[in-house]
Amino acid sequence: PIFSLIFSNFYARRRLEMLKKLLPFLGIEEKRFHYTWVSASEGARWQQTVTDFTKRIHELGPLHAKKEVTP
Repeated sequence: PIFSLIFSNFYARRRLEMLKKLLPFLGIEEKRFHYTWVSASEGARWQQTVTDFTKRIHELGPLHAKKEVTP
């Protein structure tokens, strides 16, 4: 049913926002994370979203995880 789908999206969004806040602690820049809602009928929008994100990741270059400093 549509009702459970709406709540599923809400829960997914909440989890993704928590992940977004966790990434800096893992040494991953916020720019390397992106999510959006795209319908299965929006093929062109999906293609553009993936193309734009892939371009951004290539511009950022390789991921260099932060090294922990021991006191």
